[in-house]
Amino acid sequence: MRIKNLIIVNVIVSLLFFCFFIYWLYSPKIHTKIAYVRTAVLVDKYLGTKEAQKKFEKKTSDWQAGGDTLKKRLENFIDSLQKIGKTQNLDKQTTELLEKKQKEFANYQNYIQQNMQVEEQKAMEGIFKQVNSFIEQYAKDKGIDLILGTTQQGSLLYGHKALDITDDIVDALNKQYRK
Repeated sequence: MRIKNLIIVNVIVSLLFFCFFIYWLYSPKIHTKIAYVRTAVLVDKYLGTKEAQKKFEKKTSDWQAGGDTLKKRLENFIDSLQKIGKTQNLDKQTTELLEKKQKEFANYQNYIQQNMQVEEQKAMEGIFKQVNSFIEQYAKDKGIDLILGTTQQGSLLYGHKALDITDDIVDALNKQYRK
């Protein structure tokens, strides 16, 4: 009787293992598709970045021209004072005018610096928004579950070259940009 019970238990356990094996063998496997993008390369090669840089350089050039004009006016004013020999003993009104022109120039330089930073930040935010939106749609279209972005600080320490989709993204993003 004891042997009979032992045989029955062995058969039941064997059937259970067999059932689990069959289930494991035929159950759907979850395969996560992962890729990565070299972010610096993507942003550098994106045509939208290049266009934004040209616009930024144009604004910077215009601001710089305004600063050069103020600087030239200040230099001309100082030159005129030197020509009439007033650089040593300036009257109060002339001193105030000189200080005012120097202050205008310094304020304009500060204005340029602040605006350059703000404009550059706005441009980069716009570019990253475009790129991130495109990558999200690209991942959905290609069935990619996770796309990682590399940074110069090393957020991705290693990735097999087969997982690098940077060139594909750049090509597709620029193709869309040209439309």
